[in-house]
Amino acid sequence: MAETNYWERLNGGRVSRRSLVRGVGIGAAGLAGAALIGCGSKDEPAAATPKAAAPVAVTAAPSAKQPKKGGTFRLGFTGTVAGIDPHNSVFGGSGGVPQVYNYLFRREVLRGDLGLKYDLAKSHQVEKDGVTWTFKLRTDAKIAPNDKGVPERMLDSEDVVQSFKRMADKPVAANAYAFFAAWVDKFDAPDKETVRLVTKKPYAWVEENLGDNLKGAIVPKEWLAKPAADVKQWAVGAGPFMLKSIQEGEGIRMVRNPGFYDKERPYLDGYDVLNFKDVATQRTALSSGQIDSYVTADPSPTPVPSPTPPPTPPTPTPPAPPTPPTEWPPPSR
Repeated sequence: MAETNYWERLNGGRVSRRSLVRGVGIGAAGLAGAALIGCGSKDEPAAATPKAAAPVAVTAAPSAKQPKKGGTFRLGFTGTVAGIDPHNSVFGGSGGVPQVYNYLFRREVLRGDLGLKYDLAKSHQVEKDGVTWTFKLRTDAKIAPNDKGVPERMLDSEDVVQSFKRMADKPVAANAYAFFAAWVDKFDAPDKETVRLVTKKPYAWVEENLGDNLKGAIVPKEWLAKPAADVKQWAVGAGPFMLKSIQEGEGIRMVRNPGFYDKERPYLDGYDVLNFKDVATQRTALSSGQIDSYVTADPSPTPVPSPTPPPTPPTPTPPAPPTPPTEWPPPSR
């Protein structure tokens, strides 16, 4: 799916608040969805742009040097955690959503050249009508061990449909609500491995919305049936990590999901998104080895002065009119 990468898009125009939050996902949502899980593996297909009524071709991403397994990556951020709701988190909690839950496909934030990569979906296509999107699902995405009463079963199309219903429910205030309200006509599940979504008219940004870390999380239907307060304060999914703890003022701690469908990943034992009161404290934690990276809206230690405008050039003096030629001999009087 060819397009300019994240940094080119970031430099190409003004950044909205939500775009900035999505940028914060470079350290949070992006890292687990890409580098920490092991983006660039030769055996993980990239989602190609679908052709009408034809199976989607997939291409292998370039292989990378095999990383060592183990360890915990610790990311710092400032601000509030504000829960870990899979569909409306935009603060610190949004850093944990993409690690615990699955998506039909994921947007590669660190490797924009890779575009979208399949996750819960294994293929998709657009029918000849230009509005019907069909997604075929993998059958080995197993819900992680938990003590919340959610059965440890494989995710299926009904989990996708129930997640879509929640995204489209206005009172939920889901980040994807605007997309569903404006563009989605209907969706259903013909069988356990198939999901169909029909747009109101042809729309080129369906994949972009469903693959967005802030919008497209697929959640077990049993967990969605729990009280909204529970869904906001804890997370149960089939993603690469499991939630270990979440606490305002401390952050989010996660551990590897032993039942993740990719048996070689994630490479990390744990992934922490740690809360700091200000940027100065974050920098101290980084320099002392308490964290491995941090996210900030302004990475410079001091304010950057505005550039000095160039001096106004002097107004050019118009040339003097030419002196009329002297007549010779002088005219007679």
